[in-house]
Amino acid sequence: MIYIPWNTHNPKPDVYNFDGMLDVVSFIKQAETVGLLVIVRATPYICAEYDLGGIPSWLLNVTDITLRSSDPKFMEPYLKFQKVLVPKLALQYNNGNGPIILMQIENEYGSYGSDTEYLEQLRSSFTENGIKNTQFFFSNGPNDNTFLGGSLPDELRTMNFPASDFPDKHVKWIKKKLPNQPAFVSEWWDGWFDFWGNRHSTTDGQKEAASLDWLLQNKVSVNMYMFIGGTNFGYTSGANSDGDDESTLSYKPITTSYDYNSALNESGDPTYKWTLFKNVISKYNNINSTLPPTPARVALGGGVVKMTSSILFDIEDEKTLNKLSIFKKENEKTVSPKNMEYFGQSDGFILYKTKVLGPQKGSMSLQEVHDRVQLYQDGVYLGAHYRNEKRTDVGFNVPESGSELTILAENMGRIGFGPFMSSEKKGLVGPVYVNGKQNYHWRSWSFDFSDISAQNFQDGLVYKNNPPHLLRRNLFRHNESRIIFVV
Repeated sequence: MIYIPWNTHNPKPDVYNFDGMLDVVSFIKQAETVGLLVIVRATPYICAEYDLGGIPSWLLNVTDITLRSSDPKFMEPYLKFQKVLVPKLALQYNNGNGPIILMQIENEYGSYGSDTEYLEQLRSSFTENGIKNTQFFFSNGPNDNTFLGGSLPDELRTMNFPASDFPDKHVKWIKKKLPNQPAFVSEWWDGWFDFWGNRHSTTDGQKEAASLDWLLQNKVSVNMYMFIGGTNFGYTSGANSDGDDESTLSYKPITTSYDYNSALNESGDPTYKWTLFKNVISKYNNINSTLPPTPARVALGGGVVKMTSSILFDIEDEKTLNKLSIFKKENEKTVSPKNMEYFGQSDGFILYKTKVLGPQKGSMSLQEVHDRVQLYQDGVYLGAHYRNEKRTDVGFNVPESGSELTILAENMGRIGFGPFMSSEKKGLVGPVYVNGKQNYHWRSWSFDFSDISAQNFQDGLVYKNNPPHLLRRNLFRHNESRIIFVV
């Protein structure tokens, strides 16, 4: 089962990328060469703990858009994307003699909305672009509420639930509800993802093995989510949230590691779950139980990887700011501070500067930040603020000549599940107040640090007055190519 994240393949309006590691067709063909059949989840929303659930962040800048609905403001860019994507998949589905056997239309939509016109349009976006006579499916939690409005009645409807749940009640429920369809668990959660600041998530492999045994004994199809752990490369990791409304929302960013405590871990090594699951599956199907040899390992010393060189990210040097900016220049000046999406930025960091009139003594406060900011007055560090923290005022004195206020904001990943996705613009998403009054006229620079090759790193670690730093470590040099995995 593979996901096709819309946002990664369509990073800007009318810009599409299917090259390199985004070459979906080559990946599907590679799966076929090793004897695998493929289930494709090419939906507007994939969840998967991915940034904004796979929806392009630039859509958040569209006024009054309704995500995951038949709203033309949402559907028109998706239908344009489908005209690029679907022809690539058309020759790979099973009726076209390829390995694709199932195609998902929407993911867990019953936990979000009930726009069946939207679901019909999604299905048509496949059939009208070259995919005929294939089996589509929907996946939702196993209950009447999520199935109502979360799927189309004439397509396969599947279940998602934790592997630690003993499955008998879920299977009995779906067989009673849909007696003419096969029972299929399309996401059998045999682990869980990790949040920054929390311990690594683990689940009970023994319970999961017993659950798997019951499913196979009762001839229920099951897809392990995940069988092998992975990595959220770059800025692709998303976030979850707790709370019923914005005032009580607790933001929970997800780590770049997606190990998931799965049968094969993030580096591809078998865990104790691999043995448990293999023993269960071998009761119902002949499998090759011989593992391929483990690749040779080169020890890097273990423990903490220590940085060996650094460079000061001088927030006062506008020449450096322009050079490091995504756009190689300052963003347009604005009267009030604007979010990342306003400037066409999706990921990374955004630096704001504004002048504060003096003389005055008092405090500064931020209405809302997404997700973490560092504050400076005339280059001197004042403090930091995280969006889950209660808003507090920062005291400071402004001389008669005035001061320059600098705010560096970090995007830690957009919420990818639930009702708060539409409000996940990043950076400063509200006014900045000085002594109770909004401060106007802002400059800004956007950064993702994707190319720092031209920067002059210095040996050793240099710290100065708490400004941001870029740190680097050359891991090792070897005369053979190696796969490097650093935890």
